[in-house]
Amino acid sequence: MKKGFFAAFLCALIMVLLPAAVYAMDGTGTEGNPYQISSAADLEEFRDIVNGENGKTRNSSACAILKNDIVLNNDVLNSDGSLNEEKASTFEEWTPIGTASNPYTGTFDGTGHTVSGIYINTSEDYQGLFGYIGIGGTVKDLGIEKSRIKGGNNVGGIAGYSIGSIEDCYNTGSVSGINYSGGIVGSGTGSITNCNNKGKVNSKSEVGGIAGKIEGGASIEDCYNEGSVSGNNEYVGGIAGRSYISSITDCYNEGDVSSTGNFVGGIIGSGTGSSIEDCYNTGDVSGGYVGVSRGIATAV
Repeated sequence: MKKGFFAAFLCALIMVLLPAAVYAMDGTGTEGNPYQISSAADLEEFRDIVNGENGKTRNSSACAILKNDIVLNNDVLNSDGSLNEEKASTFEEWTPIGTASNPYTGTFDGTGHTVSGIYINTSEDYQGLFGYIGIGGTVKDLGIEKSRIKGGNNVGGIAGYSIGSIEDCYNTGSVSGINYSGGIVGSGTGSITNCNNKGKVNSKSEVGGIAGKIEGGASIEDCYNEGSVSGNNEYVGGIAGRSYISSITDCYNEGDVSSTGNFVGGIIGSGTGSSIEDCYNTGDVSGGYVGVSRGIATAV
């Protein structure tokens, strides 16, 4: 009896002394009662819920709102926008929300807040705060600041790839990849509305201030770019590097656009079966086949 009593007492004592699992987020993740994200830990937990990682049951359609500005790492960028190499080894690297095999399909409302200090340094595809936004997925009213996002193909400040909707968002961080890189989204077939980029964007090819490549009925509307956009190959544009059967409306570019390759433009680098309406460019454009590409005026 004494032995059994002692064992029970010890277990109870351990339960008291050990911290219990605490889930700080309020809400249930539904559209009517979204998760309320107030800290970096909350954002990481939300990511794990969407991705089904670290013991969480996967819910790719979970909805959330930001209650505060979120800082993932401090001092990621120097004042000139370059990576802070001295502190890079101390940064916690971000794993994106949503993947190609498990796209994000919920609604993420930034409510005017920002996520800053994202640090991604990988050769993997689909990199950004979100890796892949699927059909029905929406990200809105969100800013990305003081971040450095470097990946393989499909890299963007908000999302690497999007079939969904991105609204009222902006990026001021650095974005770079191999192909399909943009200040807001790397590539996709979704809609991008009322967004802007002021960060540096660089890629080997198919790179733009807003999107690296849009296709299949995608749209970019009421967007602008002020950041420098550069490429090491073809298809570089102030708004989109390449547009295929898509539309760009009421957009402008003021950032410098340059490439060592061909098909470079102030609005797009190349367009096939696409429409460009009420757009203008005031940025410097340099490279091969500048200004007009496949019959579409891309620089003014």
